[in-house]
Amino acid sequence: MATGNQGSFTLYDNQYRSGFVEVLAQALKVFNANSANCLVQRSNIHVGEYDRNTFWQDDGNVSRRDPEVTTAQTPTGFNDAERIAPKLFRKLDLRAQTSSSWRMIGGTDQEISFILGQQDAKHVLRDRLRTAIRPLVAAIKGVAAYHFDGTAGTMTNDRLIAGLSLMGDRTPDIACLVMHSKVYYNLVRNQVSDKLTGMSDLVVYGANPATYDRPTVVTDEPALISTTSAATTYYTLGLVPGAAIVEESEAMNTLMDRVGGGENIVIQKQSEWADTVKLKGFAWNIAGGGANPVDAALATTSNWTKVVADDKDTAGVLIETL
Repeated sequence: MATGNQGSFTLYDNQYRSGFVEVLAQALKVFNANSANCLVQRSNIHVGEYDRNTFWQDDGNVSRRDPEVTTAQTPTGFNDAERIAPKLFRKLDLRAQTSSSWRMIGGTDQEISFILGQQDAKHVLRDRLRTAIRPLVAAIKGVAAYHFDGTAGTMTNDRLIAGLSLMGDRTPDIACLVMHSKVYYNLVRNQVSDKLTGMSDLVVYGANPATYDRPTVVTDEPALISTTSAATTYYTLGLVPGAAIVEESEAMNTLMDRVGGGENIVIQKQSEWADTVKLKGFAWNIAGGGANPVDAALATTSNWTKVVADDKDTAGVLIETL
């Protein structure tokens, strides 16, 4: 069967990129500054299946010194640890459309390039948000001291404060909340019904709950829902800056062709790239999760190993409610 080459159809790079970048700019409402840099999206091209680096553990300590003795001290060594982040090989599934169907509605190559750029960016960004949230839930669940059990009821002011306070004197480091829409509106209802002076007025007239000066990302990502018990529960994340970083580690490569040999000429398009996900205070368990992990592996707690000595140097807290 004869197949056309890429030169027989023009993928207008400027139009495709314009559509893609336009949607990427909208996504910054979730990533980077609009999540107080708790969810970061950036580019960092690297080779291999993992991004690995070492760092010194903070094992220092201050103690009392007696100036009247010459007792020998027992030294402690310097310890390092390794941060490992898995690379995720991604693709936009092959799409095909007959050329004549596009011509019949008066479409041009420039228009289809722009539209495809917009559509592709939305799918990529949705995947990157899931790529950040899924492992965050799994990893923080593994730090028992930072998993607040509020399953006696739905989200309230009291449960939110109790969950955030798990970080103790580092609670102010929590700069962003990520919650399911059900939890979000449970909190709105609670704050209205509590009739706290100023707070309920703000909720009613501002249409947003008070989250203690922290931006809130509301998303119905499945990773924020747990059905492991008799009652469905929901996870809310309280994150510190740099909690999750999703890096484009292999640049997107997009190919569009006209394919002949059938009853109609067909336009085909496919894209591929790679992202690497990094979590603050955690390393990927290569033995457990392996290379290019599937979604279920990313969501498995045992596949994320805490590599910092102090729990307060991890990604944040997890609040579980009805």
